[in-house]
Amino acid sequence: MRDQDSYCHSAAGHAATAAKKPKLPKLRARQGTEVGTSTSRPAAVMDDDRMRYFNGTGWLAIFTGTETTIGRTVHVDAWDEATGVALVVDPKRGTRRPVTDYPVFSHLEQADQVVAAVPGGGWRAYWKDEGPSNGPLTKQVLAWLVTARGRATPITVDAHGHVDDAESADRLIPPGEE
Repeated sequence: MRDQDSYCHSAAGHAATAAKKPKLPKLRARQGTEVGTSTSRPAAVMDDDRMRYFNGTGWLAIFTGTETTIGRTVHVDAWDEATGVALVVDPKRGTRRPVTDYPVFSHLEQADQVVAAVPGGGWRAYWKDEGPSNGPLTKQVLAWLVTARGRATPITVDAHGHVDDAESADRLIPPGEE
């Protein structure tokens, strides 16, 4: 099973164009390169740069680019209990590897660690000019992601099943209000 935490994410976000393929919500296949390799293979890239900063451990591993690869951001999957070194998933080998195994490892960055998800509770997100013909758009808040820092992020889903955060909404409408 493919899991978004198992894939490398482009540090440049979704700047390059790519053909959309049916995958996990808000992911698309794009030619990229695995961390520390020079062979090209598809890598999953999130359409929304903000959403990639949520993960289970609360940390991201940053890798620099080389002449043949671009820089990458990879979710830290776990910590080696003996050494304390961050571990990332190597999808090619099918195992976890210490970030220090890669000569292109640069540093770790803190990410938002989701500790809870609560139902949307009837809240809606409203954008004044994101709908058809730059008109208004209202989406139901599916859930709120709560981080270890106490931040709640509204999550919406569109008719195609694509999940996105609603932080760019012009207004959040409470239940019962028009």
